[in-house]
Amino acid sequence: MADSHSVKRVLGSLAILLAALMVTVGVLFTRAKSTVDVPLELAKGLISLIVAIIVTGFVTFMLNRYSQERARRDERVMTLTAAFQELKAAYEEVSQSRFLLGTSPTAKTLSEQIPAIGRARARLQRVQRERFILGTEVEILAQLMLNYLSRLGQEYRDNHPDVVRDALLEEAKYESVRSGHATELNVPRLAEANYPLVFTLIDHDSWQSGDFDVSYQKAKKVLQEWIASNV
Repeated sequence: MADSHSVKRVLGSLAILLAALMVTVGVLFTRAKSTVDVPLELAKGLISLIVAIIVTGFVTFMLNRYSQERARRDERVMTLTAAFQELKAAYEEVSQSRFLLGTSPTAKTLSEQIPAIGRARARLQRVQRERFILGTEVEILAQLMLNYLSRLGQEYRDNHPDVVRDALLEEAKYESVRSGHATELNVPRLAEANYPLVFTLIDHDSWQSGDFDVSYQKAKKVLQEWIASNV
C-alpha cells in the first residue's frame, strides 16, 4: 500500500512538471518568429526534454512495478516453501509413529507415540495459518489430515485407562527380564477391536487409501506446483 502511494506521488509530480513544461513550450512557440530565434530553439529543446522525461519516467515506473511484483512473488514462494516443509515434517512424524507401532503394537508404544502425533498436529495447524494457504485447497486437505489425527487422539483418550495400565504392566515385564527374574517377554498386543484406527494406521493398504496419506499426497503436489511455477 505504501509503495502504491509513493508511485502515485511520483507520477503526480511528473505530471505537474510535464504540464509546466508544455505551457512553457506553448508560450515560446507563440513568441517564436519566422526567422531563427532563441524562443523557438528553446521550445525545441524543451520538447526533447519532455520526451526524455516521459521515457525516463515510464521506464522508472515499470522498473518499480516489476521490483514490487518480484518482492511479492518472492515472499509468496518463501511462505509456501515453509508450509511445504512443515507439511512434510508432519507426515514424517506420523510415518515414524506408524513404523514403530507396526513393529510393536503395544500400549507402551502407543503412549510413547502420542507426543509425535501432537507435534504433527501443531505443524499442520501452522500450515493452515499461512497467509497464502488460507482459503485454498491446501487448507482443506490439511484439515482432513488434522481430522484423521483428531480421531486417532480420541481413540487414545477413550482407552486411556487401559493404555496406562497395560503400559505399566509391559514396563514391569521388561524390568523382570532385565533383572533376570524372567526369560520370556510376553507383552500383550493392542486389541484391534478396541483400537481400529491404530490398526488402520499400521495396515499398509488402509494407510494408503486413508484420509491422511491421500490428503498429504494431494497437498504436496499442489504446493510443489505452486512453488515450481514461481507463483
